[in-house]
Amino acid sequence: MSLSVIVHDPYLPPWIAQEYRVELVADLEKLAARSDFVSLHVPLNDRTREMVGKSFLQTMKPTAFLINTGRGQTLDEAALATALKEGWIAGAGLDVFHQEPLPVDSPLLDLDNVILTPHTAGLSEQVLGRGFQILGQGGRPHPQGSLSHVAGESRGTLQAGSPPSGRRCLSRIPSRSVCVAAEPELA
Repeated sequence: MSLSVIVHDPYLPPWIAQEYRVELVADLEKLAARSDFVSLHVPLNDRTREMVGKSFLQTMKPTAFLINTGRGQTLDEAALATALKEGWIAGAGLDVFHQEPLPVDSPLLDLDNVILTPHTAGLSEQVLGRGFQILGQGGRPHPQGSLSHVAGESRGTLQAGSPPSGRRCLSRIPSRSVCVAAEPELA
């Protein structure tokens, strides 16, 4: 089994999608309908506030999972609680919330199909160690570094370096990705 990655990002140039072997999807609803896992990685602004709401959640597969580790207010928490209770989606994983810490009366706390964690992954020894390593290299990742520990194996290991036609990536992983979703391909 392999993993196909589809992305919705209105700012991502097609050559970057090609370099990272991901498929750009122009429409969020199509991404929702095709995905087994949706992972949100967006900054909070007027365009992204509650961008994932009732319509998006109802479009997702009932076997799909939603993961939000970006910004809590990009997701309509009330709609998510309804989606999880009524079985629109299979489950969710969140480490960001509208209000942090999550209020004790949040309906998300009563659900068995959601994992809730504090937003502290950036404070792990591994992340801090890697951050110091990158800083020691002048703030840039090593050009021969592997991304497999970050992105997982999708179609081989993603390698940092120069994209096609000699263009230079500004980051190892596009930082403005709105949604990254995956659907397995059977070999």
